[in-house]
Amino acid sequence: MLSERMLRAKIRDLMVSGILQRHAGPSDLSASCIVCDEPGPQVSYQAPLGLVLHLHVTCDTLWQEEQRPSRR
Repeated sequence: MLSERMLRAKIRDLMVSGILQRHAGPSDLSASCIVCDEPGPQVSYQAPLGLVLHLHVTCDTLWQEEQRPSRR
């Protein structure tokens, strides 16, 4: 598992690229998390071009924190 610092860096990269955008509902538990690449994500987001991205709750929480203005 990646460290929190590494996860936050990857989240920022995904946000800047526009890949992480809006919530799409429950996740496919057989998929891998877009942030840490581990299996069993619990949350999904709709991305550009109709892609659905899957995240663990922990990775999603870090992403939400990274979106706050005070973190930038």
